[in-house]
Amino acid sequence: MAAASAYDLVEKGLFQDAARVIDQSPSPPQDLRVLRARLESHIGVPQRAKVEAQSLLGGRLDHRERTICWEVIGRVTLSAGMIADGLRAMRQAFGAATTIQDARLEARLTASFIESLLHCVGVEPATLEMPRLRKAALRAGDAYSLVELHSLD
Repeated sequence: MAAASAYDLVEKGLFQDAARVIDQSPSPPQDLRVLRARLESHIGVPQRAKVEAQSLLGGRLDHRERTICWEVIGRVTLSAGMIADGLRAMRQAFGAATTIQDARLEARLTASFIESLLHCVGVEPATLEMPRLRKAALRAGDAYSLVELHSLD
């Protein structure tokens, strides 16, 4: 029940409420721990999110969970100014995402990547990636990715 509730809250943009639901769970399953690391990167202490994601990568994760962990590491690393390491982590995230061929996951990852490029690297690299986001968002038909496309464009 906590898993469905946390994911529903994230889809509604209620990240703090989702984090609270996960934190109240006595021993959250691995997918919720991965989600909690992602939430921590957005609403908590980014470095703590990175450490948690790295710890989770040491265990057995499916490709979706691996994608999310690498994305968290990439975003936090890019925001800390370590561009080469952040780009490497994002490349790992894209590698894991393409393995499962989930159009929605790839579109959201692309949106996250471009947003990180825009805020942490520069306008030019982000602009060069926009056609990739447009293609991924349209292929996925994902409202979140389409909104990101238009807000970044």
